[in-house]
Amino acid sequence: MDSTDHMLKDLVNGQDLSWIWTEAEGHSGGTLTGVKNGDIEVINSDTGSFFSSIKAKSRKDNLVWEVINVYGPVQNERKQEFLEELTTKINNTQCSFLLGGDFNLIRYALEKSTQNADQSKMDLFNNFISDTDFQEKLLARWPNREDEDVQDYWKRVKKHIRTFYKGWGNNIRGQLRKEKKSLMEDIKMIDVKAEEEFLSATQWNERYEKERALEQIYAFEEIQWQKRGGEKWLLQGDANTGYFHNKANGRKEKCTIFSLEDGVRIITGDHDIREHIEGYYKNLFGQEETGGISVEEDFWSN
Repeated sequence: MDSTDHMLKDLVNGQDLSWIWTEAEGHSGGTLTGVKNGDIEVINSDTGSFFSSIKAKSRKDNLVWEVINVYGPVQNERKQEFLEELTTKINNTQCSFLLGGDFNLIRYALEKSTQNADQSKMDLFNNFISDTDFQEKLLARWPNREDEDVQDYWKRVKKHIRTFYKGWGNNIRGQLRKEKKSLMEDIKMIDVKAEEEFLSATQWNERYEKERALEQIYAFEEIQWQKRGGEKWLLQGDANTGYFHNKANGRKEKCTIFSLEDGVRIITGDHDIREHIEGYYKNLFGQEETGGISVEEDFWSN
C-alpha cells in the first residue's frame, strides 16, 4: 500500500473504497470521489480538467449509474471551457448519472448576497442547463428560497456543513496523533534494540517503512496548516506560537541521525555517533601539529 492509499484509508476509518481524483491547481480546484466496495461494483472511472467520475453497478439489482463530481473554476475566463467539458461528458454518458459539486456559478442574481452578479455568466449557466436534457429534473430539486432570504439560507446550510466537517476533522486529527505516537514509539524501540544487538535486513526495512509513514504524517500536517494559514504567514512572518514549536520539534525528529557508516563499520548509539562526529571535525578544522625542529634567528646570517 502506498502513502496515498494509506491516507485515504485513514479518512474513512479503514473502510474499503475505490477512489478517483483530480489534482488541484494551486489553492483551488481538485476533486475526490470514492465508492464503497461491497454491494457496489466499480465498472470504470473517468477524469477531466474539472471533474472526476465513477461508473458503478449494484450487485443486488444490476442497476448501473455514474457519479460525476465537479469543481468549477473560479476564474471567469475558464467558465466557458468548464461548461463545454461538462456538456461533452453528459452527452457521452449513456446510463443514469448523479451530477454534483461546486459549479462556482449561479442562475439568478438573488442567489448572491451582493449586487455584483455577472449577467453574462448567469446566462451561460442557464443556457447550459437548457441545452442538456435534465433541466426539469434539476429545476424540481433546485432549492426553493422564496420565503427565506438568501443570506439566511446559506448561513443555515454552512452551519450544518461546518458542524459536520468539524467533527470529521477532529476524528481524523485524533487518528493521526495516535498513529504518529505509535510510530514514534515503535521506531524508538527498534533503535534501542539496534544499540544492543545486530538487526537483520528485515528489521531495518520495517524501521524504514515506519519512518516513511511518519514522514507522510508530518507532510500532511504541514500541508494542513499551510492551507489554513494561506499567504498571511508569508506577509506577516512566523509568530512565536505553539504550532511553530511543534513544527520545529517535528523537524528535529526527522533530522535525527540514527547511524553512520565509517568504511565498513556501522556506528550506532548516541554516544558513539557524537564521539565520531566530534573527532571528525576536530581533525578537519583543528590545528596541525608542528614539527620539533627549529633554527636560530641568525642562522641565515652565518
